[in-house]
Amino acid sequence: MASPHLRAHWSRQKGVCRYCKRPVPFEDATIDHVVPRSRGGVTKGNIVMACWQCNNRKGDMPADQFVAMLQSEPDPFDPRPRLTEARLQMWMKADGLRCLEERA
Repeated sequence: MASPHLRAHWSRQKGVCRYCKRPVPFEDATIDHVVPRSRGGVTKGNIVMACWQCNNRKGDMPADQFVAMLQSEPDPFDPRPRLTEARLQMWMKADGLRCLEERA
């Protein structure tokens, strides 16, 4: 039986993972320490609900470091290709365009 405090915490987060922002059913949500206990974090006021994938990948990383890592990676669930500098250059060359640096 889940604690009413955990359900209230999940509800405050509107049922989404704190990190990837995807919906996560209460039954599948995990508790994550923002500042890991292995790095001196406590439980009170230091927990968020996260999907198990994010919680597992975060490990003992501080939350801000993990969020920065997530933002630097392409979203594996995004069907659109990531526009990298190399892909942009390839498209520009295919269209007969040149970079601003090459025009000068």
